[in-house]
Amino acid sequence: MTRTLKFHKEELGRRYVDLPEWEGDKGELEMVAGADTMLDIYAQQGETVTLIVSDSPLEYGDSLIYSGNDDGVYNVSTLHGQPYDFDIWLCPVTQFVFGDYPSRIYVKQTNAA
Repeated sequence: MTRTLKFHKEELGRRYVDLPEWEGDKGELEMVAGADTMLDIYAQQGETVTLIVSDSPLEYGDSLIYSGNDDGVYNVSTLHGQPYDFDIWLCPVTQFVFGDYPSRIYVKQTNAA
């Protein structure tokens, strides 16, 4: 499964994924616990960042490695092709997008509007 997702930074500095088909609360779409940090690195001070996310490798993409503990924790091993080593928490919205928590999520920034 491959999908393009847009993330917006709102006035108070909080980042949210734009997921129109989500029927839950907006607060459930907020990027927290390291996911916000990852998006800030991608955005480089920008308000919006668009990412291609996939459970299959992406050419020139980065990877997030699942902890396997059913808690939504992933290790960020690369961003923009540069090595990183920090954990992020991805909420159950990840399961909504992918159908489960994939063992790896591949991520690639795109300039798509």
